[in-house]
Amino acid sequence: MVCQDSMDPVCQGCPADISVYSANREKIIDWVEPTWSDNSGDIADIFRSHIPGSLFYWGSPQFVYYIARDNAGNTGFCNFTVIVKQHACPYQAPPRNGALACDTWLGGQFCSVSCNRDFGFAREPESLYYCKQEEGGGRWSSLFPSFQGIIFPWPDCTRTSSPGVVGPFQVQYYTSDCAVDTEKIRQNFVEQAKMLNFLAEGFCMDEAECNIDNVHVSCGTSSTDGARKIHYFINVDFDVVITLKESSSFNGSFSQTATTQMGLFVLDIENTIMNGAFNISVGNHTISTIPGSFKIGETVLVCSQGRVLKDSACLSCPAGTFSNGTSCTDCPPGFYQDKEAQISCLPCLNGTATYHPRAVSAEECQEMCEHNTFDDETTNHCKNMSITAAPEIGSHGCPPDTVPYSNSCYILLDESADYMTARKICESGGGYLVVVKDEGEHQFLIDHLNSTVDIWIGLDDIINEGTFVYNDGSPLGAFSKWAHGEPNDGGGNQDCVHICGR
Repeated sequence: MVCQDSMDPVCQGCPADISVYSANREKIIDWVEPTWSDNSGDIADIFRSHIPGSLFYWGSPQFVYYIARDNAGNTGFCNFTVIVKQHACPYQAPPRNGALACDTWLGGQFCSVSCNRDFGFAREPESLYYCKQEEGGGRWSSLFPSFQGIIFPWPDCTRTSSPGVVGPFQVQYYTSDCAVDTEKIRQNFVEQAKMLNFLAEGFCMDEAECNIDNVHVSCGTSSTDGARKIHYFINVDFDVVITLKESSSFNGSFSQTATTQMGLFVLDIENTIMNGAFNISVGNHTISTIPGSFKIGETVLVCSQGRVLKDSACLSCPAGTFSNGTSCTDCPPGFYQDKEAQISCLPCLNGTATYHPRAVSAEECQEMCEHNTFDDETTNHCKNMSITAAPEIGSHGCPPDTVPYSNSCYILLDESADYMTARKICESGGGYLVVVKDEGEHQFLIDHLNSTVDIWIGLDDIINEGTFVYNDGSPLGAFSKWAHGEPNDGGGNQDCVHICGR
């Protein structure tokens, strides 16, 4: 009688699945290896897919397994997964009246923001936000470093509105001397304009409101006959302002239509001046317009208070900012603003302050911290401040976190992506995948590469098979560093070029 061993080896201490976060794309993972027992008392061999201390990378879970075999050929198994994750950045809500779009091909590490229809950004956001990996967590950053600070949180969207059109005008009047009441002339000029119905419907568009504004009166002189005779004249400078009514349902380019309307006003007032209908009574006498003195300056687009002009449209400055007349400015620390279209910020009260710009609520005002302490935003309590050096601006005219070479600034993103995705990321930040046109640049890249990492370069023959073109539009020149046997098109499905790690 022959006995056959049919019992598999038994595993003790098979590790549980391992999930860790890492600021770097690769991480050494350790674990306690399992032990094995068998009824025969002997394990012939053990196969391991990985050993403790192996390198694992960001991405999908990686399968780790052990197979133990006894002398009879029976096998026992142990398996678990290891996943190395990027740190997630703190959640930030989409912009008000807008949308947030994050990629799905890199774990949600790249995001962009946009506005709903009829809304826009009064302050331009970053073209792409990148969850920068740091020890202990992720921090939202601009994909491409710059000398200016990142605008984060991303700004809110505000409703767009049509700008008004302002035309500056001047008309001159005869006078015998400059001993005139300029304020009285100003008042009479405004009344005369109203009487002539220049601003009434019929001249003014039905959808618009028209006003005369900024009327300024001054007296000047000119001389003739070799300065022997002095002539006095009165200058009246004024603006005609055409704005769209809030109740209007006007559909189209209001600014263009209003500018055309301004041209009609010029013809109208010139005829009125020629007819003498724009003469002004001052006291017991009348001053007359000087023929040919009517002038118009360049028309400009303007926005109402608290709004700024951007791309021929007006946008309200969002909460947390105020309008300085030309742009939206962040409320500084110690202030907040909870409304749109404001021209100032509100101070924190009762010994409180905000410790960051662009606060949108009085609830963000916290207790004021003493000297050499700072406000910890995670706890809203004051903590002792350690003195550290401020980051220095990059050398050679390049922003921080970039590497200069020749006349360009380089950034190496430690992310995995296919060629078209990598190209899109670079172009969204105003750059392009690196182009390598000489030995010096090639060696510069080799010197800065991780020995285990391959990088895409901006070179492909996607459009015309066999004709390689750089992403900047220039053709492949005399310089190249093809590996042996390249390019070979890989059986008809290879069009993109990369540099192999050393």
